[in-house]
Amino acid sequence: MLADFVPLSAWMVGRLDGDDWTVVRSIDDTYGSRPGRTLKWSDTCCSRMVAGQGPHFAENAQAIPAYRDAEVNQQVDQPIGAYIGIPVYYEGEVVGTLCGMDASPQPVLSDAQKRMVTTVAQTLSTLLITLRQAQDARREALRQRSVAETDALTGLYNRRGWDKALREGEVAMRDVAENALVLVVDLDDLKRINDQEGHEAGDRYLQRAAQCIRAQFRDPDVVARTGGDEFGVLVRGCTFSEAVVLESRLRDALAREKISASVGAALRLNHEHLAGAVAAADAAMYLDKASRK
Repeated sequence: MLADFVPLSAWMVGRLDGDDWTVVRSIDDTYGSRPGRTLKWSDTCCSRMVAGQGPHFAENAQAIPAYRDAEVNQQVDQPIGAYIGIPVYYEGEVVGTLCGMDASPQPVLSDAQKRMVTTVAQTLSTLLITLRQAQDARREALRQRSVAETDALTGLYNRRGWDKALREGEVAMRDVAENALVLVVDLDDLKRINDQEGHEAGDRYLQRAAQCIRAQFRDPDVVARTGGDEFGVLVRGCTFSEAVVLESRLRDALAREKISASVGAALRLNHEHLAGAVAAADAAMYLDKASRK
């Protein structure tokens, strides 16, 4: 509708996570912005619009210093000639933007066109509330899973619960181009402990490892025992910088508890879907195990 009534060459909805601005939906004949593309938030015109440094409607963006000097102009084939930006809110917080761009300056918009753009952004905010409520309900359902999806020894999700969390998470995250961190942890010493000290000692070691891993993550994050001595972690809405911190924190915690383990990590948006991220994290874990040996 926006492309029909406010004919800029590019319209997109972007999601804000920390300093990451990720395209969720787009119609773009000029700048090549596709869903999943991530820009540094502080490089964008939208960050300056939200900060009040430029207007929502800039028919000649190069005449506005804040937009003319935005680093995004050097990251695209053609500087932004016209820009429109409206924040998308959730519970009073800016969580994204609706924006339009064109390589050439545009005629001044009518009041009716401006009201249409603003109304669409407000509608997105309302829809986001509904979507987040549905996601919260799904997450609560994950917490209330039956005994059939729980590992009896550790109290974590079992492989069935892990696979279900991946399926449901993929559907929910695809709707909003949400990133996620996948971690795979494989214990190094379980076979030796079972052989030398007995299976009861091995079970206690598994329980201690499970408690250590679970303690490093939030309640909504999925932590599962996916095999005999292997664990999986799914952290939704995780940025690259947060992923680095979480992986390092997990490794440090395991080392403090004297639990020898190999760890691999991958981000969903780097592999387009969760299945690819799981495979990449698993491969990284085996590389970690080989390098440590």
